[in-house]
Amino acid sequence: MASKSKNVPCEGCRERKKKCSSGLPCDRCKRLGIECIYYNPALTHPDRFIGTNSKALEAEVDELQRIANSLEDEMDRLQQHDSSLDSSSHDNDPIDSNNDGNGGNLSDAVSTTEELSEITEPVDLAKVNDNMPLQWHMSLGKYGLSLETDIQSFDDLLHQVRIFGQALLRGRKPLSSTMKNGSNTSPSQQSTTMLRRYPIFTPLRRANYRAKLRCVSMNEKDDTPETPTSDTTTTTTTTIDPDLIDRQRTLQLLEAYFECQFYHCVMMHRETFYSLFVNGNTDLLSSPVVCSLCAAIITMRCRHIREIIPCEKQANAHTFYLNRARELIATKFDVATLETFMTFLFIALYYINLMHPMRSRKYLELAVRIRHVLAKDYETSKDTDIHEYELFKRLHTMLFDIAHQIDFFNNHRGVPDDNDSSSSSTKDGSGSSSHSNSVSLRQKTQPLSPELAKQISLSKHTPTPLPDEKGGHLRALMKDVYTTRMNAVLHPYLCATRFSTKDTIPQSFVIKMETMYNHYCFTEIPPEYRLSLTIFENDLSDEEFQSRLTNDHHLDITAVCLAVRYYHGLISIHEPFMPSLPRHFTRANHPERPLINCDYTSEPKPSDILLTEQMETYQLRALEVCHRSAIIIVRLLEFLSHKKNICCYMFMPCFLTAWDILMRNACLGLADPEEAQKYAPIRVLKLSRDYCLRCVELLRKAFHFNTGDRIMWEHHQDVENEILSSLFASRPYTADYWDPFSSTSAW
Repeated sequence: MASKSKNVPCEGCRERKKKCSSGLPCDRCKRLGIECIYYNPALTHPDRFIGTNSKALEAEVDELQRIANSLEDEMDRLQQHDSSLDSSSHDNDPIDSNNDGNGGNLSDAVSTTEELSEITEPVDLAKVNDNMPLQWHMSLGKYGLSLETDIQSFDDLLHQVRIFGQALLRGRKPLSSTMKNGSNTSPSQQSTTMLRRYPIFTPLRRANYRAKLRCVSMNEKDDTPETPTSDTTTTTTTTIDPDLIDRQRTLQLLEAYFECQFYHCVMMHRETFYSLFVNGNTDLLSSPVVCSLCAAIITMRCRHIREIIPCEKQANAHTFYLNRARELIATKFDVATLETFMTFLFIALYYINLMHPMRSRKYLELAVRIRHVLAKDYETSKDTDIHEYELFKRLHTMLFDIAHQIDFFNNHRGVPDDNDSSSSSTKDGSGSSSHSNSVSLRQKTQPLSPELAKQISLSKHTPTPLPDEKGGHLRALMKDVYTTRMNAVLHPYLCATRFSTKDTIPQSFVIKMETMYNHYCFTEIPPEYRLSLTIFENDLSDEEFQSRLTNDHHLDITAVCLAVRYYHGLISIHEPFMPSLPRHFTRANHPERPLINCDYTSEPKPSDILLTEQMETYQLRALEVCHRSAIIIVRLLEFLSHKKNICCYMFMPCFLTAWDILMRNACLGLADPEEAQKYAPIRVLKLSRDYCLRCVELLRKAFHFNTGDRIMWEHHQDVENEILSSLFASRPYTADYWDPFSSTSAW
């Protein structure tokens, strides 16, 4: 007699105590047309860990599968090595020095580097363990090859994989034996596991840092002690034109910020800011948030500010707004509100724009303290307004941006600046004190960004688009998200290549990093945020480039910004593999103009200086990728510089990086092209020299807008004259003088 099994009712029948047929679906649920759900019965004590154990086994199987696939690829390369050894030497041709153009041999995007396997000895994997011979049999059947093994468990499989791995390691030749021939051996015959890393050519970036450090030292020298909550009633009596601080002028400043700088880095929610502090407020000067933000806006490098407040009156205007904000906040500086948090944050932004890192740090620390209190209130309160909370989250972007700038001024970002090079730049008298002040400044401070990252989780404060944000606002917000993730992908590589004491980098690490970077930029970033790759094809004239860029369907500041960031990241990956140049024609010694020396921090080693015919494939490719990326960056920034509603100052690091690459490839110290092409292909040399002049024009047109920039404007005209004289060329100036006190402008 068959045993009767107990029916397990579905959840619907069980709740209503109805008879269940135990089908899927059961008769009752099928008749009523409702969903039939069965809940798993409670597990007994010994069975509770089955799910956990199965997950662990699945993870282990996945790991074994990955190892097995890697092993299989390695075995295939070993078997095909002898047949492909002769042909592989012709796969990687050097850069064609006779092909004029600005792109080289790269594809529309960036050609993927072929991974060159190491030279290995043939290894008989069947004899790797004499004590345990393999009882494996291979047969050819109806559906192909089949392999029968004696592996009975996962432990046996893992053990066998480890044996194969050890056998492959024993079969490799030592690295030293494969690199004894030096440059006489072709790249395909040479072990390419480790790539040589060279000192990065950074004269312009280092000079930019030292110039800012000189400004910081001068500000500290003339600085008077202040406390954030001191009485400021006497400082607001500064004489100022009433028309510069009326409601209409204040609204124009806010509008200029939200129409220009706001799109470079979205740090607030515009509608919420206006609803809280602007709309319905008849006296904007009574709001410390508005006053502090206006003070910070005036100190930003933006051409739109010049149209609202004349350059000669900007100093009095931003000082008035700052003092007004400090006076209003002095009575409630210890009250944890969004108003005090934003006021202190904007004042910190104001001081960092004026290169006062110590004062900026004081206000930033006050803002961080209030932020911790507000975070608890927003996270625990049930009636928190979603728009106000989103504004609070986005302010963290500004908070970390200020912290990064303070760390930059204190040299926690790793700018090379040794005593020898610094001392050489202080022969004009005032430099010695500035150098000692900068050293003491760096010694007394601790990095802010790592400490803030420990206290604040950025993942919890990732901006979320709100329903009222569409079009340009939404694209600008997502652009910041994508840029942050691009930097996160590059961060491990930059730490390993910039701060490492080793002179070599594993080739597999470089290939993996470039593959990950390209994969994210071309698959994770939606197509509507990317410019068409046809814009960046090789050998395009400037007119054709501008035409294709203008006619692109996705063209806006967001797409151009992401393109600039992408090519800047490519330079960061390949820049360490560009050989150094002799110092005798990189030195710029002009006694009549005692400026900062921008040479290497130390004499390049003879082994770091390579001629073009001595460069290996990866060095030539690094030179080509960096050259092509630098030209694309300059072209994109030239396009932005002609747009009156866009400012380019946020791209200064990318611009200086591209300019450094072009300066390195231009070899300006050697006027004879035949002599200079020993260190760079002739077409790269000619294009780099032309683009160096275009960089001077771009700098003077797109980055100098304030009264203090007039000296820099004239200085770069002298630089342009020197470049033209070194090339034995003459042409009209690329940009006219800009007189801030006249009605005319450079546009």
